[in-house]
Amino acid sequence: MKYLIFFLSLASFGCATNPYRQFYNSNMAPVDVENLRATASTKDPELVKGRDLNLDYTEMTERGYFPVGFSSFNAGDVSPQDAISQGKVIKAEIVVLYQTYRNTESGTTPLILPSTQTTQTNFNGNINGSSGGFLGSFNGTSHSTTQGTQTTYIPYSVDRYDYLAGYWVKAKKPKLGAVYIDLSQNTRESIASNKGVEVTAIIRGSPAFNADLMKGDVIRKISTVEVIDSEQFRSLLNEYAGRLVNLEIIRKGKILKKSITLNDPNAEERNPASK
Repeated sequence: MKYLIFFLSLASFGCATNPYRQFYNSNMAPVDVENLRATASTKDPELVKGRDLNLDYTEMTERGYFPVGFSSFNAGDVSPQDAISQGKVIKAEIVVLYQTYRNTESGTTPLILPSTQTTQTNFNGNINGSSGGFLGSFNGTSHSTTQGTQTTYIPYSVDRYDYLAGYWVKAKKPKLGAVYIDLSQNTRESIASNKGVEVTAIIRGSPAFNADLMKGDVIRKISTVEVIDSEQFRSLLNEYAGRLVNLEIIRKGKILKKSITLNDPNAEERNPASK
């Protein structure tokens, strides 16, 4: 029995590592995360069950959260508490967890145990004198012990899952509050231009939200500067942070203009009295 207990202990030890920590991948450098986050959470992160990756990403960004990393792996049963534990290490505020059944692995595993075999030998005979006369008889039993092993096969059946955990932090107030990407080929063809950025989500309560920018809008100009791509637009937002700007956008084939005062996320850090 002690060997069986030892075997089971080894099997449990193999699952002791936190796979959410072992397979964690960061989306950005730690210093960039600290510059991005609004506050550093000291509480256990909230655990949210994921539904659809794209829909969840849009909803989280619209709520003002930013993904700082993820864990992805395939394994048997893993406690959600391990995902929370990793989220606390990186000071995430929300962990969005996905778990998809993949397959069931079944089989047997050998367990070799010691065994002892005892052999019994019975013996008897007569005792004769030197002159041939009968003196008596004898009988008895002898035992011999042999050490060996025996193999027992233990059946197992393990459900395996694909796990994905996304770790989110609350970001500082955005300058514009629109999530944007470079133009797709379809969008370029529809507006007959290679220039601009396409809005994919609007952060609630942001300047873009209050100015009624919409998902699908194409931003063509900021002030008098033509927008080329997302990298250049990001630099322009940094340049105009805290200022009133005019945006020229295309929405369903129509050109619209929006006046927006951009946030300056670092203004309070430069001017503590404004807090």
